[in-house]
Amino acid sequence: MSTATAVLERAGTLPEVLHGAKPAAIEAVPDGLRLPPELLDFLPQHTAVVDLGCGTGQTCLDLVRNGYFAVTGVDRDRAAIERARLAAERLEARPLPRFLIGDVICLTFPDHSFGAAIMRGILTTLGEAGDRVRVACEAHRILKPGGRLYVAEIAQMWHDPCYRQCYLDGWRETGEMGTFPSCDHETGAVPYYAHHYSEREFVELLAGAGFDIVRFRYEVFTTHAGRQANGMTAVAINGK
Repeated sequence: MSTATAVLERAGTLPEVLHGAKPAAIEAVPDGLRLPPELLDFLPQHTAVVDLGCGTGQTCLDLVRNGYFAVTGVDRDRAAIERARLAAERLEARPLPRFLIGDVICLTFPDHSFGAAIMRGILTTLGEAGDRVRVACEAHRILKPGGRLYVAEIAQMWHDPCYRQCYLDGWRETGEMGTFPSCDHETGAVPYYAHHYSEREFVELLAGAGFDIVRFRYEVFTTHAGRQANGMTAVAINGK
């Protein structure tokens, strides 16, 4: 499963504590499981759309069902892309979305290839600050001037004792506030380091890449494990 495949229903339970008193590093990623209805308000149907970190492709499939005719999904997880391609073959709508294996940190698309891009949870799965900057800049590069970007990511939740401990422990380990190991709840393995955002950090990441934010909102996401997580969504325009 793609690390960016983990959320989207709204509502759920609070994070649980595993291994006694030690807080779990909670996997909380807003993902393309289902298309949020408001997304259609910001994506013109006549333009080429790319979903960066598409996972198993549900957002792309839903876009095609809603009349979008030039849809591409990219994810580095080969198994997720294979599942997306199989699901696309069962679609009645045409044309089918295109699913590609690729690294969103270094995309192979030419400049200005798309009129709109979607990033739902991919930035949350990047534990290195430099990688997050590179992804935002790549999104800017492949969008046409005036192109639209829809972003949904997890916000820092200092009000919750479990998350607060994760942030403090993660800061001592990584030197960056908001970054912490995301544990496999069954094996205890750490498949990746997650990062939760402050509003300022989220906004500055997009602005620094050349985007103008035209809509910002706090949201409530639920992880695939049923845990509630606060998040932020933004619609931004390629302003340069």
